[in-house]
Amino acid sequence: MLAALITLKQQGFVPERDIILALTADEEAGDVANGAAWLLKEHRALVDAALVIKLDAGEAGMKNGKRLYVGAQTSEKVYMTFMLEASDKGGHSSRPTAANPIYRLARGLDRLSAFRFPVHLTGTTTGYFRRRALLESGTVRADMLAVVQPKPAKAALARLSANVETNILLRTTCTATMIEGGHAQNALPQRARATIQCRAIPGESPEAVQRALAGAHRRSLAETHRPAGRHAQPGDGAHAGADGPGRSRRPDDLAWRGSAAADVGRRLRQHLHTLGGHTDAGRGRHVRRPG
Repeated sequence: MLAALITLKQQGFVPERDIILALTADEEAGDVANGAAWLLKEHRALVDAALVIKLDAGEAGMKNGKRLYVGAQTSEKVYMTFMLEASDKGGHSSRPTAANPIYRLARGLDRLSAFRFPVHLTGTTTGYFRRRALLESGTVRADMLAVVQPKPAKAALARLSANVETNILLRTTCTATMIEGGHAQNALPQRARATIQCRAIPGESPEAVQRALAGAHRRSLAETHRPAGRHAQPGDGAHAGADGPGRSRRPDDLAWRGSAAADVGRRLRQHLHTLGGHTDAGRGRHVRRPG
């Protein structure tokens, strides 16, 4: 960006409006050190622009030296972080128990890996798939055109969801990024934790993401603990793992704690069993259109 502006200056280019170049630290430096947030708070007048363009907020495609397209990002997914935790009283490794937090955490993460949020297309992503389809061919082109229809085919959604680059445009995503647990080689772990990073489609709140995770858990809980031959009943799993009179916590109970980037410090806690199970998310149902 700096080289481009220097070149324009050398060539005598005079813009119709001022061009402001802001070089700042990004989110990797942490919320406190985020340069953009600091500029807005301390020096708003210096960056009070009518239009803001972020360097990495888009992409360009070329093939055989020919420019195919330039993509522009109109908004960004909201990130939020959850901590999944399992705990127990511990003990010596020579006396293992079924309540081992590491095993319980692993089962919860396995369920999480299979869970998909519902497809959520915005005006931007709908326009993207419609135009990008013109640059593709065969099945990919057909799938991109199908996904913008009122009732997209399940097979088309499944194929696009199998590709990382198109899957992240279709839905909110959550994934495990960090894991820790145990304190000694010869001791049963008293605690095991995993950090879950979520990226929500613009317009979806942290509360909605948390509810979706909890809802998926309740459905899988009803399937996991239903007696043989018994069909699901209304309310099954509604109090998954909750402590109360006559109700003991199951060995796999986990605790979720979460905080969103826009609401740091707020604690969300629910006693959960395992996360995931069968869901129609990403298989053509529950598709929400813009507006």
